[in-house]
Amino acid sequence: MANPSAKYLSFIMSTLAIAACSGDNSEGLPPQPNPERDAATEAQPEANAEAAPEAASPEAAPMSDLECAGVGDQKAAVLFKAPQPRGEGFLAAAAWIHYPSMAAKPDVAWADPFPGCVALFATDQELLCSFGLAYQGTEVTFIFGMNAHGGPTEKLGAWFSDVKSDKTISYYGEYYACKGGKLVGTYKDGKFDGALAPTEVPANANLKYTIP
Repeated sequence: MANPSAKYLSFIMSTLAIAACSGDNSEGLPPQPNPERDAATEAQPEANAEAAPEAASPEAAPMSDLECAGVGDQKAAVLFKAPQPRGEGFLAAAAWIHYPSMAAKPDVAWADPFPGCVALFATDQELLCSFGLAYQGTEVTFIFGMNAHGGPTEKLGAWFSDVKSDKTISYYGEYYACKGGKLVGTYKDGKFDGALAPTEVPANANLKYTIP
């Protein structure tokens, strides 16, 4: 007859062996390697990464949409952002327009202020000035400044550009030239770009926008 103690001992040894192979660490034994299980665990993060849809990153609106959003279709305009501090007064602009011959339009004489180019409030820090239809090759010569009371016929008494004694010109603030909703020229960080440029007159503090 088999020894009951021997059978009980054999049962205990078998139970321990199964627990060890299954990775059960309840008895303080180190987990045993399981190639199939480990491979599946390592592959899981990659599978999750492939399954998860990429988060849609919102694209920043182009500068033209931001700076020229208020400009009508086929209209030429310049947005001026005043430097800080800028002093007291109403932002305004003076300008004249020279059209190319193909436009068959008479030039617009120098107007100070240019019609519609006076800020509504003395606290406004930006001014969008529209110069009508954007005929290619049109040249708009302009200067931004301030008047004291914001009247539609009150001349500018201060300017945001000036000529130094050595004939160099300093420009203050930022300028954005728009053709419809598209940005086509800038002056900022001390640099002209695109359709904006200083005039050819050395002692003239005006700016020029040549419509592309």
